[in-house]
Amino acid sequence: MAARPARKTIAPVQGPKISLRRLFGSAKPDLVELGRALRQAQERGEFKAACEALPIHTRKAYDLITIAEAVDAGRLEARVCEELGWTKTRLIAALKGTKQQSRRAIAFARKNTAPALVNYIQQGNDGEALVTKSFHLTEAEAEELEDALQKAGARKSGGRLVNRSEALMTLVRMRRPANAPRSRRTSRTSE
Repeated sequence: MAARPARKTIAPVQGPKISLRRLFGSAKPDLVELGRALRQAQERGEFKAACEALPIHTRKAYDLITIAEAVDAGRLEARVCEELGWTKTRLIAALKGTKQQSRRAIAFARKNTAPALVNYIQQGNDGEALVTKSFHLTEAEAEELEDALQKAGARKSGGRLVNRSEALMTLVRMRRPANAPRSRRTSRTSE
């Protein structure tokens, strides 16, 4: 029987009994503590070994460090990180703006989806809230839609279509007569 390769170990952080593996391996890891631990590993020159030992992709590790730095700088609170979850927290932490900008982004994130938060951040915090639309298609219809979206500019990345919303709106605008209104919102009137 072949000998098993030696397991990579990393030094404990934040006290003698807390390890990166334990922080990462819990059912709901503490994003802030994990980020701090990874930052300490980075400062000791053990970043790559820490990522390999967990295992965690280096991009996610850097994002966790950014989250910890945002908390330590007072732009985020640890409880908010747990409330919002990984995706929204990393988006807000990456802002590196003022505390007030972070508070606005947090308020927006609490009421909106992650894609809407991306839009909000990209539009300089003036972004219009996005609305999610969902519908059901047969497999053949889904393939037809995917082909049409790709022809309208959507591209595949990692097996998924990205910029689908923009491509869909391109298709909608191509089908709309030039003199048609952009929105069919109607105001309610009392009779």
